[in-house]
Formats: sequence, structure tokens, C-alpha cells
Amino acid sequence: MGSVVAYDNYSDAESPQQHGLYALEFWPTDPVPEKLIEQAYHTISAAMPFLPAALAYHPVGNTHELEYAGFARQFADKNIRSIDTDSLFAQLDSAILNKGESYGRLKVINPGDLSPGEDVIAIYTFIPNTLGHVGGIITEAPQTPLSHINLKARQNDTPNAYMKNVRNNPEVIGLIDQWVHYSVNDNGVHLELATEESALNWLADRIPAHVTIPESDLSVTAPRPLAELTQSDWTRVGVKAANVAELGKILAVGVAPKGYALPFAMYDEFMRSPRCPEDMTVLCANKHSLTFYDYVENLLKDEAFSHDQPVREQALTELRELIEKAETPQSLVDEIEMVRLFWEPAGEPFSQRLRVRSSTNNEDLPGFNGAGLYGSFTHKPKEGKLINSIKQLKFPNY
Repeated sequence: MGSVVAYDNYSDAESPQQHGLYALEFWPTDPVPEKLIEQAYHTISAAMPFLPAALAYHPVGNTHELEYAGFARQFADKNIRSIDTDSLFAQLDSAILNKGESYGRLKVINPGDLSPGEDVIAIYTFIPNTLGHVGGIITEAPQTPLSHINLKARQNDTPNAYMKNVRNNPEVIGLIDQWVHYSVNDNGVHLELATEESALNWLADRIPAHVTIPESDLSVTAPRPLAELTQSDWTRVGVKAANVAELGKILAVGVAPKGYALPFAMYDEFMRSPRCPEDMTVLCANKHSLTFYDYVENLLKDEAFSHDQPVREQALTELRELIEKAETPQSLVDEIEMVRLFWEPAGEPFSQRLRVRSSTNNEDLPGFNGAGLYGSFTHKPKEGKLINSIKQLKFPNY
């Protein structure tokens, strides 16, 4: 996914009379080949002759920055204008990304630290690739409006701002590890000391009174070609797959990708299949076989799992590992393998790489974009059955 972003407040130190910049950006965690970036750059530049200055490619996030380092010289030789995040925001000491207010403990988060939690106002010394629920976000590195962090902040109604070197700000140092009130509004970014009682009361009021269960429909039990689906099928195959299917009907032939969607019913069959092999005795309870649904239900009943973040993260890691190792009913394996005939009708041995991407019923919804929930993998022929990549992909929800 790519965007053209307008940075109206950008000022070039070498050309002070020039204000503003249009930048080409891609989703921060999706690798994009050099040739595709170059093609997109030239296509968009040709379609925007009214720009006051050349379009600039802006590598956003660690993935793109590392890739760009490998072809920066080639882009310069081809006069493809590029700009890094530090240069883009060099003249800004702070930026408002998402307005709002919250209460929580103000904590400095470094690379490798545990995900903070919803009762923490997090000062990130870096730009995290993934972001769980937090009370508030402050990054010491610049962010872009369409960064995955800010999309997550907007989705969760979380105040978010960039503040250069904020942890060393004399007005902030004394607030670190204290309960604070954090607000981001048109007047700027504000941090002030709060009482524990006021903070806890505010946090308690934020807990939803009712549990929301996403809609699902298990009536479709076999893989379906995207060409046969519409947006209304989102409860059966997920919103992302349904939207891609709809794009195939409204865009020119060849623009939207062709492929298949695996319905929720196949996931459901895998999760409710009883299993208790000798090498997976953790799924056994009193010598009775458990399903993965049973296993998850037991986790949710565990007080330590509910209230202790390190315990919860370890348990979820173990669950994902169990799912990857678990046997899949042969009928499911066979049905999924049949999908590959769409690209290679002659059958095995298969040589086509396939891109597999998650599609859920809790993302890309009105009022909730689900930023950061999806996953994607490229399945290579040497990796065997397609189910091997799907099991890595299908369970980022845990």
C-alpha cells in the first residue's frame, strides 16, 4: 500500500523560498522492491505536473530505511529525489499526530522492553514496529501522519505526538514514572502531574461495559476464488479479502490481484479438531483430548494470564508455537493444496511462489481500521504444503 503525503510545513534549508513537499510513501512494514518504487515514482510524477517541486521518495520505518540504503546511490544517479525522516522533520521539535487526552504512568520505553500496557503513557526512544494498547504515545523520533503508529493511535483514540528528546526536557524529567495527565490538542502537547486516584478512575471509565464479538458466518466451507466474492462476504472470508475481491470488479483488468480466499469455516475446523498426540501432551486434560478452542478458553480463565503481561506474552508465544506444530486434518490440507492449481494447472511439482495474507473480521471496519493486525508471508515451493505458511500467518490474532 502506498500514499502521496503532503508535508505543507516542510522547509528546505538549501532553498528557503520553497515551502512544502509531496512525498511518496509505502506501508512501513511491507518490503517494496526497488524497481516497483522507481516505477511508482515516475508514474505518479508524470500524473502530477502541477507540483511546485519534484516528488520525493520517503522511506518510512526500519524496513524501508534498510532497503533504501542498498539503492540510495542508484536513485541519486537517476535523479529520483529522496528524503529521510530526520531531514523531513529537521526543523520540527514537536508535532501533533493525534489529538486526545489520557491518564497513566509516564514511562520511557527502549528497544527490547515489554509492551507497556493501557495504563502507561509511553515515551518511545525509537519507532516500534508493533504497538499494543497504550494510554498515550510520545516518540522521540519523528512520525508521519500515515505511519502505522499513528493509524493505530487514531483507531484506538490514543493521544499521539512527536517530541524531540522529551525525556531530557527539564519540565518532563520529574514526571517520569509518575501518574500524569497527558493531552494533545490545538494548543500543543501537555504533561502534568496527576493523582493516582484520578488516573485510576479515568482508566476505569474507559473499560467497555459490553464485550463486542465480531460477526462471522461459517456457511462457506471451501476456498473461494476472489472473482466469485463481493464486499458482502466479509463475514465469511474477512474484510481484506472481501475488499480485494470488490476491487477486482471496479478496477481495470490486471490491477487488482487474482487469487483465492480461505473462509473462516476452515480456521474453525482446525481450531475445534480434537488432538492429543504424544508429543503435544500440553493439550491433554485428564487424558481427554482438547481442541485449541478449549486450550484458549483455559488460558482466559487463568488469573495470571489475565493480569500479568509477561505471563500472558509467554503463554501466547507457546500457543502460536503449538499451532504451527499441530497436525492439520488431511481434508483441509488437500483442499488448500487444490488452490495452487489456479496458478499451476499441471499440478505438482509446484514452482510458483505465493503471497499469503491474513484477512479477519476485526480490521478495516467502519470506525476501526485494525492497523497492525494483519500479517503476510511468501510461500516458497521448497517449504512444502501451503498450510505451513498459512499456519504462520493465520494466527497473529494470538
